[in-house]
Amino acid sequence: MTRDETTNDEPGWRGFRAHLAVTTQGDERVGSCLPALGSRPYGGHLIAQALVLVLDDASPGFVPLTVHTHFLSMGDAGKPIRYRTDRLRVGRSFEHWSVDARQDDVLLTRVTVVLHQPEAGPSHAVRPSRMSSMEGPSALAVEPPHGSSSILREGLEIRRGAQWQPGDEGLHYQDRWIRCLEPVPAAMNEVVLAWCSDLELAPTVDLPYTEGLTSRVGASLEHSIRFHAPIDVTRWWLLEQDSPALSNGRGLAVARAFTADGELVASIVQHTMVRLSFETTP
Repeated sequence: MTRDETTNDEPGWRGFRAHLAVTTQGDERVGSCLPALGSRPYGGHLIAQALVLVLDDASPGFVPLTVHTHFLSMGDAGKPIRYRTDRLRVGRSFEHWSVDARQDDVLLTRVTVVLHQPEAGPSHAVRPSRMSSMEGPSALAVEPPHGSSSILREGLEIRRGAQWQPGDEGLHYQDRWIRCLEPVPAAMNEVVLAWCSDLELAPTVDLPYTEGLTSRVGASLEHSIRFHAPIDVTRWWLLEQDSPALSNGRGLAVARAFTADGELVASIVQHTMVRLSFETTP
């Protein structure tokens, strides 16, 4: 797939369907990936593309249940990415898949996807914990974090929800209202959610540690999504993000995705490596 180029040598935005498209070459599929930091491929793009490939080959009636990603190498967004999918198990109610993303001989990610055929039965779920304090879709639009590529947010409208402030007790958090501005097929709603789930989750880990900060090195280690209910991403939905732990250079961030009515549709967990350097006091 050839990327459009703009005058600043960054890939142009052509829509989710275009950026997630792949071509078939032998027993592999080949696609491209937008950059996140520098030339590093955006992890949410890799996750979303792997999910698209599985859904393309899945049995009718099956929907995403879990997506678990191990990030193994950084890669280069300027090079093609080769995907190989393997159907690990097929049952009456569940299918298990594995997707490897490679560049040359380097394995970038290994994604495990479980699909499920929905079944009738009782249900319960938590409600948003900060819905009452959120400013909602009328809040100011959110700017990309420092160093993050703005093209990753094209096709989306993202606005600020509840936000941790210095002096607040408890978990630090940053919540976002999101909607997709492009029409997408019903089967791609979970794919767009997967794309969005990696936009700002890692920076939630070190949100309070800005005073005296001189450098930050971070990388996602693993990322998992558990889908609970259908979602229409073209309508406003809420992503609650907080971090329960940071120690030994490893941070844990969790998120919950809700409809505007407060229905839980997905849970996300990410482990990230975070190395922070601060000014030293003489």
